[in-house]
Amino acid sequence: MTAITFPQPAAPDLFASEPADRMAFTGILARDAEIRVKPVGSDSRLMPVLCLDLQDVGPGHHVLHAEQVYTEATRKHAEAAAARLRRGMRVTVTSPLDHLRLSLPHVETIALDATT
Repeated sequence: MTAITFPQPAAPDLFASEPADRMAFTGILARDAEIRVKPVGSDSRLMPVLCLDLQDVGPGHHVLHAEQVYTEATRKHAEAAAARLRRGMRVTVTSPLDHLRLSLPHVETIALDATT
């Protein structure tokens, strides 16, 4: 198996006194990676985006959707990466925490905060 290597920052120290600025998630690709074209940035410019859906992430076996934005000039790199990333492969994705977005698709309750 050929490894796809991207520059990775050092793994965050979860017990450090300073907060980590990146987080890594490892899981199994639920389907082949694909390229989508999405509006990106404040000008909503259409850019190629490598999309990954992972399963069995973390001890709770969560699912995760990850995206890596490319420029039009580097689209071929995105396509090459998508061609190598196949269902069933174990991968690790790393993201800056300031771009982390959580989705809770099955909320059970919503409580209004009394201070609002």
